[in-house]
Amino acid sequence: MKFRTPSTIKPEEIHKMLDVVEGRILPLTEEFVRKGHNLFGGAVLDPVTLEPIVVGSNRRSDNPVFHGEVETLLRFYQLKDRPKAEDLVFLATHEPCCMCFSALAWCGFKEAWYLFDYTETDKDFNMPDDLIMLRELFGSQDIRRNNSYLNLYSVKEAAKLSSDAEALMARIEALKSKYKALPVVL
Repeated sequence: MKFRTPSTIKPEEIHKMLDVVEGRILPLTEEFVRKGHNLFGGAVLDPVTLEPIVVGSNRRSDNPVFHGEVETLLRFYQLKDRPKAEDLVFLATHEPCCMCFSALAWCGFKEAWYLFDYTETDKDFNMPDDLIMLRELFGSQDIRRNNSYLNLYSVKEAAKLSSDAEALMARIEALKSKYKALPVVL
């Protein structure tokens, strides 16, 4: 399988990822936030069509390790005839924390994308824990996004490089506003 990168992904593929966030992940997240969970979500995507195979959202009130990515992985591994993770694409609404990034690597994903980075999660969503965990547990302020296990890419950075940058960035900002409006109880 040939993997996408921010410089090779097509504008219509970025739009498709944003469609998945807006049409599939966000509605589930809105439902889960009303139940007291957090706003992080994810999807496992078909590598060709980028159609979601499964979507999930944070369930921290049920179990503190049920982050959006982990919940999505749990749903994925419940599928009877699931494809191999290494042949699929993972999409996260927010840059995966160190636990979730490791879970993606352990599962075998090779290509993963996120919409909002650690700095946005801290400043725009008032959730600095990802950066604090990295600093306190690992003495770092960042993860190695490109490594021998998988490559993690920013949807926003790809959008900025796109020939449809203006429309894509407008969609991303609109999505950020919707996520910021969620009534998350910290």
